Amino acid sequence: MSDERAFLDAIAADPGDWQVRLILADYLQDNDDSRAEMIRLTYDLTRSTTLRGRTARESRYRELLAEGVRAPAPVGTNSMGMTFAAVPPGEFLMGSGPRESGRKNDEAQHRVILTKPYWIGTHLIDQTAWLELMHENPSSVRDDPRLPVDSTNWVECVEFCRRLSERDQRSYRLPSEAEWEYACRAGTTTPFHFGRRIGPTQVNYDGNYSYLRSPKGEYRCRQNRCGELPANPWGIYDMHGNLWEWVSDNFANFQGTEATDPRGPRRGNLRVLRGGCWDAIPGYCRSAIRNDEPPTSRSRYYGCRIALDRF
Repeated sequence: MSDERAFLDAIAADPGDWQVRLILADYLQDNDDSRAEMIRLTYDLTRSTTLRGRTARESRYRELLAEGVRAPAPVGTNSMGMTFAAVPPGEFLMGSGPRESGRKNDEAQHRVILTKPYWIGTHLIDQTAWLELMHENPSSVRDDPRLPVDSTNWVECVEFCRRLSERDQRSYRLPSEAEWEYACRAGTTTPFHFGRRIGPTQVNYDGNYSYLRSPKGEYRCRQNRCGELPANPWGIYDMHGNLWEWVSDNFANFQGTEATDPRGPRRGNLRVLRGGCWDAIPGYCRSAIRNDEPPTSRSRYYGCRIALDRF
């Protein structure tokens, strides 16, 4: 077994142990591997929302990402071949600042602390997996089983998690809204994890529209395959655009107050969706964008990804 593989196995056993990750960074640096810098930047950017020099660190983070550099991280694979990224605990600014273009009134920015690690699907649930467990395919486009399943409602996504949990003897669930945004941002505070400008080579959205000074481009008019476009710094795909993703929370406007491991209000008639979709304008694909619908609502724009506490 390689030394790097041994480190990744140790991280998988305890994703919240930053000491192992930092020792891995030392090992990589000794071998002149630029991924060491990504590990240390991730550590810095998720440890404090008031980090001095954050702007410069985020800029360097995005430079490395553009060069194709991503921190090595364990990936879990389940019985159906679904892959999951290990997400470390940390803190971040949830929502959007008052000057962010396209922000909505329900996005009041606030500090969120996540005290526990978790695993989140690197991809949206695809049609093959959905059909195998749910015995039907509700999708509006069915010409490629690698496409993410669409036209799902919240109730059905919860049932998918229940059936998969029973099959694998693991506790699968929808991610909380805070877990979703933390994984989407991957340490960043800009409208998109890759910065303030967006293009169709990064995200599947309606490229007829621009955001700030972003160039216009392709409008695909449908969802793309899971993982077809680049992943974020933590190896998670399609968190901007493609399909709106159901999360576990009931909907309520953010109050702008600090929260630890939030799970949303206990009651409510609406559930939250995150991330935007292939038919959305770019401002509706920001990290902070939110949507709300009744749990029985379905649309060709809606899908899901799943999470679990332990792999």
